[in-house]
Amino acid sequence: MAVDGHADGMRMWREEAVKEQQDCFDLLGTPMWREFEPSLYVNLKREIGFALFGVPEKEPSANLNDDTGYTEKKLKEINRIFDIIKKCMKHNKNPKNICVSFLFVFGKTRGDCITVPVIRIPQFDIVFKQNINIFIDSCGRVYKNWQDYLENNTIPECVLC
Repeated sequence: MAVDGHADGMRMWREEAVKEQQDCFDLLGTPMWREFEPSLYVNLKREIGFALFGVPEKEPSANLNDDTGYTEKKLKEINRIFDIIKKCMKHNKNPKNICVSFLFVFGKTRGDCITVPVIRIPQFDIVFKQNINIFIDSCGRVYKNWQDYLENNTIPECVLC
Protein backbone atom coordinates (compact mmCIF):
# COMPACT_ATOMS: atom_id res chain seq x y z
CA MET A 1 0.00 0.00 0.00
CA ALA A 2 1.32 3.45 -0.90
CA VAL A 3 1.97 6.07 1.74
CA ASP A 4 -0.22 9.17 1.37
CA GLY A 5 2.10 12.17 1.31
CA HIS A 6 -0.84 14.48 2.02
CA ALA A 7 -2.27 12.63 5.04
CA ASP A 8 -2.71 14.27 8.43
CA GLY A 9 0.57 14.84 10.19
CA MET A 10 2.71 14.84 7.05
CA ARG A 11 3.27 18.60 7.07
CA MET A 12 4.47 18.47 10.68
CA TRP A 13 6.65 15.45 9.92
CA ARG A 14 8.25 17.23 6.95
CA GLU A 15 9.00 20.31 9.03
CA GLU A 16 10.61 18.14 11.73
CA ALA A 17 12.55 16.13 9.11
CA VAL A 18 13.95 19.31 7.55
CA LYS A 19 14.99 20.54 11.01
CA GLU A 20 16.72 17.20 11.78
CA GLN A 21 18.48 17.25 8.40
CA GLN A 22 19.77 20.74 9.19
CA ASP A 23 20.97 19.54 12.62
CA CYS A 24 22.91 16.69 10.96
CA PHE A 25 24.37 19.13 8.44
CA ASP A 26 25.43 21.52 11.21
CA LEU A 27 26.95 18.72 13.28
CA LEU A 28 29.08 17.30 10.45
CA GLY A 29 30.18 20.66 9.08
CA THR A 30 29.20 22.90 6.23
CA PRO A 31 31.49 22.09 3.26
CA MET A 32 29.79 20.28 0.40
CA TRP A 33 32.71 17.84 0.24
CA ARG A 34 34.87 16.64 3.09
CA GLU A 35 38.32 15.58 1.93
CA PHE A 36 40.36 13.05 3.88
CA GLU A 37 44.06 12.46 3.23
CA PRO A 38 45.40 9.03 4.25
CA SER A 39 46.62 10.47 7.56
CA LEU A 40 43.01 11.51 8.31
CA TYR A 41 41.27 8.25 7.36
CA VAL A 42 40.48 7.63 11.04
CA ASN A 43 38.37 10.80 11.00
CA LEU A 44 36.46 9.48 7.99
CA LYS A 45 35.90 6.18 9.81
CA ARG A 46 34.54 8.11 12.79
CA GLU A 47 32.14 10.00 10.51
CA ILE A 48 31.03 6.76 8.84
CA GLY A 49 30.46 5.35 12.33
CA PHE A 50 28.40 8.36 13.33
CA ALA A 51 26.30 8.13 10.16
CA LEU A 52 25.65 4.41 10.69
CA PHE A 53 25.41 4.16 14.48
CA GLY A 54 25.26 7.60 16.06
CA VAL A 55 27.63 8.62 18.84
CA PRO A 56 30.23 5.95 19.76
CA GLU A 57 29.87 3.97 22.98
CA LYS A 58 33.28 5.04 24.25
CA GLU A 59 35.51 8.07 23.86
CA PRO A 60 37.83 7.47 20.85
CA SER A 61 41.30 6.36 21.89
CA ALA A 62 44.27 4.87 20.06
CA ASN A 63 43.85 1.65 22.03
CA LEU A 64 40.13 1.21 21.33
CA ASN A 65 39.03 -0.16 17.99
CA ASP A 66 41.15 1.83 15.58
CA ASP A 67 40.72 5.08 17.51
CA THR A 68 36.98 5.27 16.72
CA GLY A 69 35.28 4.42 20.02
CA TYR A 70 32.94 1.93 18.35
CA THR A 71 32.66 -1.75 19.29
CA GLU A 72 34.58 -4.37 17.32
CA LYS A 73 31.37 -5.48 15.58
CA LYS A 74 30.51 -1.91 14.53
CA LEU A 75 34.11 -1.23 13.48
CA LYS A 76 33.93 -4.22 11.14
CA GLU A 77 30.91 -2.64 9.41
CA ILE A 78 32.59 0.79 9.37
CA ASN A 79 35.67 -0.71 7.71
CA ARG A 80 33.50 -2.54 5.15
CA ILE A 81 31.85 0.74 4.10
CA PHE A 82 35.25 2.50 4.18
CA ASP A 83 36.68 -0.13 1.80
CA ILE A 84 33.73 0.34 -0.59
CA ILE A 85 34.34 4.10 -0.55
CA LYS A 86 38.04 3.61 -1.31
CA LYS A 87 37.18 1.30 -4.19
CA CYS A 88 34.81 3.93 -5.62
CA MET A 89 37.60 6.53 -5.53
CA LYS A 90 40.02 4.55 -7.75
CA HIS A 91 39.30 6.55 -10.93
CA ASN A 92 39.52 9.97 -9.31
CA LYS A 93 42.31 12.41 -10.02
CA ASN A 94 43.81 11.82 -6.58
CA PRO A 95 42.47 8.43 -5.41
CA LYS A 96 44.35 8.51 -2.10
CA ASN A 97 42.41 11.55 -0.91
CA ILE A 98 38.82 10.55 -0.27
CA CYS A 99 36.05 13.09 -0.81
CA VAL A 100 32.62 12.39 0.65
CA SER A 101 29.51 14.10 1.84
CA PHE A 102 26.93 12.58 4.13
CA LEU A 103 23.23 12.84 3.40
CA PHE A 104 20.55 11.90 5.88
CA VAL A 105 17.36 10.88 4.13
CA PHE A 106 14.29 10.93 6.32
CA GLY A 107 11.36 8.70 5.46
CA LYS A 108 7.84 8.31 6.77
CA THR A 109 5.91 5.08 6.42
CA ARG A 110 2.36 4.66 7.67
CA GLY A 111 3.45 4.20 11.27
CA ASP A 112 7.17 4.85 11.52
CA CYS A 113 9.77 7.45 10.77
CA ILE A 114 13.17 6.28 9.53
CA THR A 115 16.53 7.96 9.03
CA VAL A 116 18.79 6.53 6.36
CA PRO A 117 22.38 7.69 5.90
CA VAL A 118 23.61 7.91 2.32
CA ILE A 119 27.21 8.68 1.39
CA ARG A 120 27.82 10.76 -1.72
CA ILE A 121 31.13 10.43 -3.57
CA PRO A 122 32.38 12.33 -6.59
CA GLN A 123 33.65 9.86 -9.18
CA PHE A 124 35.74 11.04 -12.08
CA ASP A 125 34.32 9.88 -15.41
CA ILE A 126 37.30 9.18 -17.67
CA VAL A 127 35.26 9.30 -20.90
CA PHE A 128 33.51 12.62 -20.19
CA LYS A 129 36.33 13.99 -18.00
CA GLN A 130 33.92 15.23 -15.32
CA ASN A 131 32.87 14.38 -11.82
CA ILE A 132 29.61 12.57 -11.32
CA ASN A 133 28.09 11.70 -7.97
CA ILE A 134 27.68 8.12 -6.90
CA PHE A 135 25.89 7.09 -3.72
CA ILE A 136 26.47 4.35 -1.15
CA ASP A 137 23.75 3.27 1.25
CA SER A 138 24.23 1.99 4.78
CA CYS A 139 24.27 -1.61 3.50
CA GLY A 140 27.14 -0.85 1.11
CA ARG A 141 25.11 -0.87 -2.10
CA VAL A 142 26.55 1.48 -4.70
CA TYR A 143 24.23 3.55 -6.91
CA LYS A 144 25.45 5.20 -10.12
CA ASN A 145 23.47 8.41 -9.43
CA TRP A 146 20.66 9.83 -7.30
CA GLN A 147 17.95 8.58 -9.66
CA ASP A 148 19.40 5.07 -9.40
CA TYR A 149 19.20 5.37 -5.61
CA LEU A 150 15.59 6.56 -5.71
CA GLU A 151 14.55 3.73 -8.05
CA ASN A 152 16.55 0.86 -6.56
CA ASN A 153 17.05 1.42 -2.83
CA THR A 154 15.74 -1.23 -0.47
CA ILE A 155 14.20 0.96 2.22
CA PRO A 156 10.51 0.35 2.92
CA GLU A 157 8.00 2.19 0.75
CA CYS A 158 7.74 5.64 2.25
CA VAL A 159 7.62 9.37 1.66
CA LEU A 160 11.17 10.76 1.55
CA CYS A 161 12.49 14.08 2.72
